[in-house]
Amino acid sequence: LQRGINIADVAYLIGEDAPKMTGLQHPALPKGYQFDYINAEVLMLGANVAQGNITLPHGTTYRLLVLPPTDNMRPELLAKIKRMVSDGAIILGTPPHYSPSLKNYPEEDKEVQEMAQELWGECFATRGMNRYGKGRVYNGYSIEEIFAELEIAPDCSIKGSEPLLYCHRSTMGAEIYFISNQSNSPINVAPTFRVERNMYPEFWDATNGNITALPEFTTTSKGIKVPIHLEALGSGFIVFRQKPQKPTSATNTPSPTKVAEINNTWHLQFDGKLSSPADMELNALTDLSQSEDTKVRYFSGTINYTTTFTAEEAQRTILDLERVECMAKVYVNGNYAGGVWCEPYQVDISNYVTEGENDLRVEVVNKWVNRIVGDMQLPAEQRKISLTANPYNASSAIPASGLIGKVKLEYYK
Repeated sequence: LQRGINIADVAYLIGEDAPKMTGLQHPALPKGYQFDYINAEVLMLGANVAQGNITLPHGTTYRLLVLPPTDNMRPELLAKIKRMVSDGAIILGTPPHYSPSLKNYPEEDKEVQEMAQELWGECFATRGMNRYGKGRVYNGYSIEEIFAELEIAPDCSIKGSEPLLYCHRSTMGAEIYFISNQSNSPINVAPTFRVERNMYPEFWDATNGNITALPEFTTTSKGIKVPIHLEALGSGFIVFRQKPQKPTSATNTPSPTKVAEINNTWHLQFDGKLSSPADMELNALTDLSQSEDTKVRYFSGTINYTTTFTAEEAQRTILDLERVECMAKVYVNGNYAGGVWCEPYQVDISNYVTEGENDLRVEVVNKWVNRIVGDMQLPAEQRKISLTANPYNASSAIPASGLIGKVKLEYYK
């Protein structure tokens, strides 16, 4: 895909105070739209108006410019805004009454007042809208009211209760949305994306590089509505392209035709830089930080879990690790199948699994904290870790460690 440009509907002018790198969202930005902060220098030197949109040299466009909640503005900046509105720009804010500078005082204050009266007209001192040239000036409106009047649909419609964040980038060949679940629970959502109706949605998974067609979608007057499932704190790219990709399933979130748990005994081998507990076997995968063996409880390093399992013939086989603390690599029959570090802890092992008996090795790396806390419980002369800044002590809580819970095979036929 080409580099493209970021899509944002609102530009909040942060004013002329220095130094200032950010501003206020006043009034608040409604859900489903994106914004940028823009300073006076960028507006003065680079902003123009094309087809009613404020444009910048690198291609970014804005539907609405929101002025800062202040009663002053330099005449040079107000004159630029006046020209932009005359060319078709739409602005929201209260009129300035004087210049923040003492340059050419009091003439510049009068100049500011005269231009503001022209721009704001009858809504200078009250809520309203004034047409100036090809553009409009709003005072006292919410952004929702303005976008409803201008019939500007949300770029990514999100319900108020949905814990989603998004950003949007546009290229010559695709519309690219990055969406993320901000909650600790899986969610099912169906946003409507403001894209052309002749485009087709795909899910691009950044964790493994997979691109999957999303066959379930509905075209509406406001764009394309796509049902999406996101795991806890999960994220992904929803990409729209004009050329449809052949789907691998009839639904966006296919369910396995069969799920089988791996119940065989697990052999654990520890590989640490400072210590390596003796090998052990487990019939159930439990949190190693709760082990009665202090060498295991305070171990930090690599833990190799090995076992065998019997697989069935399937078009696609997914290995589901219920919980990993905190990173893992999966090897099937000696072949590296993939790594996991976030939910869902799943690896597609279709290319490496065979019908019948298979070998499985899961290489897990846990956190250093376990060993640090364990070291703090030893006499000073026996400690192997030295830190210039150590926030832990002998009684500090330690994080969970290892493979935890059930390991399952999900078959898709």
